[in-house]
Amino acid sequence: MQSDVAQLKKDCERLERKLDDQGEKLDKTIRKDEDKKIKRCPQCGFQPCGIRCIVCGHETKRRCTIAHKAGTMEELVIAKRYAENKADLYAQLASYAKIHSAPDKVKGRAAHLYHDFTGEWPPVGWAPETAPYQRPSQQTMNKIRSLAIAFAKRRTA
Repeated sequence: MQSDVAQLKKDCERLERKLDDQGEKLDKTIRKDEDKKIKRCPQCGFQPCGIRCIVCGHETKRRCTIAHKAGTMEELVIAKRYAENKADLYAQLASYAKIHSAPDKVKGRAAHLYHDFTGEWPPVGWAPETAPYQRPSQQTMNKIRSLAIAFAKRRTA
């Protein structure tokens, strides 16, 4: 361990000497400032002029680099399709509830998930026991996961 530290110290000192030698060479070279074009105010001619002239207050407008085309504006809708219709969605949610819930809570969980997805309760005739097994889509699983995360954050808040 001691020899590693000593070797590291030697390497650092060697590197510092090398950098110092190069630094002196760089400092000896003559640096030429490039002739920058100093903007003048187009209204009063004051020399150090930026966006707004400090003498007369004239403000130069910047050119817009965005090209615009004439046309009509259309609403961009990105809709997530969880299922073909509501019955398919309920079948997916019922299948998920059957797998991930206790047997006595399947009906309630499927109904609440359906309510969270659509904003309405499932029709009276729909039940998880009669719904065909349908594997939940990836979008449906992502939405269920996001609902679970939101629920957990509400509980801790």
